[in-house]
Amino acid sequence: MKILVLSDDFPPEVVGGAGTIAFRMSKEFIAQGHKVKVFTTTQDKNSGENIVFENIEINRVYSKYHDRWRAYISLYNPRVVGKLKKIIKEFKPDIIHTHNVHGHISYYALVLAKRYAKVFMTAHDIMSFYPGTFTEFINPKDFSCLTSFDYRVRFPTLIKKFRFRYNPFQNIIIRYCLFRTNRVIAVSGALRDALLQNGIMNVSVIHNGINVSEWNIPLDEVDKFRKSYNLEGLKIILFQGRLSGAKGGDLILQAITSLSSHNPLAKLLIIGNKDAYVERMRKRVRELRIEDRVIFFGWLDEYMMKKAYAVSDAVVIPSVCFDSFPNGNLEAFASRKPVVATCFGGSKEIVRDGENGFIVNPFNVPSLAKAIEDLLADKEKARRFGENGRRLVANEFSIEKMINEYLTFFTK
Repeated sequence: MKILVLSDDFPPEVVGGAGTIAFRMSKEFIAQGHKVKVFTTTQDKNSGENIVFENIEINRVYSKYHDRWRAYISLYNPRVVGKLKKIIKEFKPDIIHTHNVHGHISYYALVLAKRYAKVFMTAHDIMSFYPGTFTEFINPKDFSCLTSFDYRVRFPTLIKKFRFRYNPFQNIIIRYCLFRTNRVIAVSGALRDALLQNGIMNVSVIHNGINVSEWNIPLDEVDKFRKSYNLEGLKIILFQGRLSGAKGGDLILQAITSLSSHNPLAKLLIIGNKDAYVERMRKRVRELRIEDRVIFFGWLDEYMMKKAYAVSDAVVIPSVCFDSFPNGNLEAFASRKPVVATCFGGSKEIVRDGENGFIVNPFNVPSLAKAIEDLLADKEKARRFGENGRRLVANEFSIEKMINEYLTFFTK
C-alpha cells in the first residue's frame, strides 16, 4: 500500500506531539512493508526540500506568515497546495493520511486529496473548532475531578476572545473539509466528545501508541547522564513539552514550593525550548525562592529525552487546558515511570488512578503536591506504578496495535 502522510511538522526539525506521532507511524508503516512518503512544511528557508530521514522520504515546502493571517491561511495556503497536488500526482497514493494541517498545509488539502485517494485525518487537538488554547470548559474554582464536560463553543465566545484574528466562516469551512474525508480519527475519547459536541461528525477513536522496546536505555548510559548533570542521589520530577501556563507551568512550581520542606532531595527537571515562557518560569522560580529545587534543561533530542525519563522518579503532566492525549503519558510508562496527570482531556484514558499514577485537578495545588509527594516517599509504590504503566502500554497502547487499527480503516 502507498501512503502519503501530511503533517505541518515532522522530524528531524523540532516537532510537537502530532509530528512525533506522524513520524512513529511512518516508521511502523514502512516496517510492515508499506511505501511511505511524507509531505510537510518548514519555516527555515535554508532547509532542503527533499530529504531522507531514517529511511523516510520527506518533501518539505517553505511556509511562513504572520500569525494574524492564520484563520485564513489555515483554510487555504496557495504556497503549499500547488506543490502538494504535484506530489500526489507523482506518488499516486492509495491512502492520504493527514495529521495537523491547521498551521501550514491547510484544510483545503483534504478536499484536494480526496480527488485522488482515500483520505483519513487524525485529529490531535481541538484546532478544528477552537483556534487556540481551549480552557473555556474549565471552572478553575472547582477543584473536583469531573468525568464529563460541556465542550460546546459559542460563536460570541470566539469573536470576543480572538476578535479580528477569527474568521467567522472558519468553522463552517473546516467542517465541510472534514466531511470530505473518509474518516476523522480522534486520539482520545475526550477529543471525540469535544469534536462531536462542536458539529464534527464521522469520528472514531484510535489512541496513540508507542514502541516500548525503543525505550530501554542501558544502565551505564543512564548513570552517565545522571553524573553529567549532577543528579546523583536526587529525586527527580520531570516536567516536559511545549511549556506554557496552559500546560500547568506555574502550578507545578507552586507544588514544588510546598514539597520543599518535606523532600529536600526533590528536584524539578524542566525540559522544553528556551522561549519567553521559560523566562517567565525562571522569574517565578526566583520569586518563590526555589532556585535550588529547579533545573532548566532546554530542548533535548529524543534519545537524550529517553535518558531524562530514565533518571526520573515521577512524571507530571498538570495541564489546565484541553490536552487531548499527551505523549508524555506514553513515554513515561514506556520508561517504567509513574505519572501524575491532569483530569482535563484524555490523560485519564491511560493513567489509571491508584494503579499506574494519579489523576488530579491541577488547580488543586495541595492535591497535586500530595500526589507527587506520595510517589517520592514510597519507592516501592512508584516502582509498581511504573511497571503497571509499562505493561499497559505494551498490551493496550503499542504502536503495532495502533497501526493495525488504522489499517483496518484504510482497507475497508
